[in-house]
Amino acid sequence: MSKIEIKGFVLHEVLPLIDQVLDLPDGVSVLYGKNGVGKTQILRAVSHAARPDGVSPGSFQLFFHYPWNPVWIRRDLQQSPWFHNSGRAPTFADRTPVVEDLIANSIGFNTDEFRKEDEKLENHPTENLARYLYTLQKMSDANDEARPVLLTLCREVVGHGMFAVGFRKGGPDTILSPVVLLSDTTPTWKSIVADVESMSSEQLEDKYGLSFSGELQSYLYENTHKIESYLWHGYELGEIVTSKPFSPPIDLIDEKSEDLSSLTINFLIDLLRMSKIKHDSEIKEIELENISLLIESSKGFTIDQLVVNAAKQLSSRATEYFQKLMIDAPNLRCHVKDLSRWGLESAIEWVAEEKYREIQDLESVGHDLSISDLSNAQQRWARFAIKLSMINIQGEKPLLIVLDEPETGLHRRAERQLAVGLAEITWKFNAKCLIATHSPVFLNDKSNNLIHVFRNESGNTTLGSLSPELSERIDDYGIDRSDLLQFCSTFVIVEGEHDRWVLDEMFKSEFDKRGATVLALRGLKKLKLLALDSQFIFRFTTAEIVIMFDNDKIRVAQDIWKRACAAKDDNRDFMEILDEFRTLAKSAEKQADEYSMIHDFCVQAIDKEARNRVKFHGLQRQDIIDYFSPSAFIEQDLGCKEFVDLRSEFKKVGSSDFKGWLGKQYGASFAEQNFRAAVGQLDSIPTDFTDLLNLLKNRK
Repeated sequence: MSKIEIKGFVLHEVLPLIDQVLDLPDGVSVLYGKNGVGKTQILRAVSHAARPDGVSPGSFQLFFHYPWNPVWIRRDLQQSPWFHNSGRAPTFADRTPVVEDLIANSIGFNTDEFRKEDEKLENHPTENLARYLYTLQKMSDANDEARPVLLTLCREVVGHGMFAVGFRKGGPDTILSPVVLLSDTTPTWKSIVADVESMSSEQLEDKYGLSFSGELQSYLYENTHKIESYLWHGYELGEIVTSKPFSPPIDLIDEKSEDLSSLTINFLIDLLRMSKIKHDSEIKEIELENISLLIESSKGFTIDQLVVNAAKQLSSRATEYFQKLMIDAPNLRCHVKDLSRWGLESAIEWVAEEKYREIQDLESVGHDLSISDLSNAQQRWARFAIKLSMINIQGEKPLLIVLDEPETGLHRRAERQLAVGLAEITWKFNAKCLIATHSPVFLNDKSNNLIHVFRNESGNTTLGSLSPELSERIDDYGIDRSDLLQFCSTFVIVEGEHDRWVLDEMFKSEFDKRGATVLALRGLKKLKLLALDSQFIFRFTTAEIVIMFDNDKIRVAQDIWKRACAAKDDNRDFMEILDEFRTLAKSAEKQADEYSMIHDFCVQAIDKEARNRVKFHGLQRQDIIDYFSPSAFIEQDLGCKEFVDLRSEFKKVGSSDFKGWLGKQYGASFAEQNFRAAVGQLDSIPTDFTDLLNLLKNRK
């Protein structure tokens, strides 16, 4: 049987989050963002979904894949969604009250024939479940053309094995549903969705019946949201069970406080039960309920040897995981106490083996320390390792690890060890690990999936997953990931490297204090990356954007921006207005790609409801070099000539490249060291640049 897989979560209402999708790819996923944006609420919802306990912290769904297997063994029956209620797959007969309401020609034969057909399907569980779903969804009033199509859809859903378990805010109940997603394994659903998008309400009702067509139209309406994840577009084919809570077939390790002794005893009892089932598949439930860690004989009670051996294996595994996670971690041991102590205290105790010399000892000897006697950080990760030791690495149930700020209490070297250890454990168990962190160690790891958690203009929290393409793009900025994602409060967008060198020389310390980063437009060879830069900044940071023009076009640019924002507010086409930036490039004698970048930033700002994050700043002179003496770039003696005089000469030539002309005519060099030297020659910083500095907010 294929392994069960966690696909992700749809967070309908986990305040301050509304209608957000959390996809969980393989490996380590990192939630990052400011304090108070809802990272901890997300972790609580995820933990509750994997192991429901008490009142739900919100309304959300867990999507998981449980592949159908018509050959079931006893253990599978206990965890399969299909067998949840009664230990058997539901049948058409389970839907008898609905059957009585079916029209006579349902699926081409009458109700009695359908019931008889169902009786023949006892040995064909896949078909039986498909027909069960058919009646569950009330598809029977569809027309003759649609009925076989809908039954085929139900077969695809059973074969695909995708489920959603839903939780209602403030309630203890769960809602379990089979789900169909738009994928290559469900071609019939793709065809039905195409009908929904192209047919009128009357046509849908005629083809698919009143009940089902109404649900299809509701599905289409609900999925007009601009949510990219395919999980959002899942369609639920009725509820499988409502009579008792459903616990998803998932192994969870989170930081919920649990008694390690009780946890270990329950694990050992489950181990003994599985051993009994393996040797006697007909064993009765009452015998399994009365399983004990002890064996009774004529000589009295002894500890089952399986328990002793299992304790040794647990000790070995827990120590291995603990030492992967922490530097110089001690050995851990699952201590099965002498039988004489049972009843007086817990039969099982976890201890850490430390070696040290007491005052009366001549040399260091081994000592058993209670887990509670370790440091706070060691306690945390010892408990984690002990829980992990009880997870079957070869098991079919997927492992989900949920951690909040794992770096707490650790120095940088220990953080690095922990990050490497968690990644290795996640890979070894083929697990999915979700953590919330501010640690640069986790954010700078290129193998981690980064998820930005931030407040939008309405005050609600939004999630954005960093795609592999954008993740690779981060490296082009020449800044550590953690600094770029968390600590940059302002991006100053300039037209070229010359502007960047000047600002760096003038204001490096001030920019560092204010969390400002200067980005130069990329030029023709990186034109394909322009959209990535704007998408990245607005979706995955909360930084403000200051766009700097080095000529007098600032008023035109601000006018374009103001009119585009007004058009957006009036539900008019703002894209056509922003296209004027490309026209501005021609009049300013600039490369078109430079203004395409500005165009893309403005589109993203309006699209992502981040208009308040965009500011414009203009330099009054035509080019950055006009603020300096020509002697900084030209070695030959020019007398008293300034750049304004050289521009007059240039106009007579009729060329379009002023700096290129200076290079040919006067041997000008615009190397980085010349720009930095030019800044050093200034008597004072020009007002245009100090005004820019005043625009930058202080880093919080």
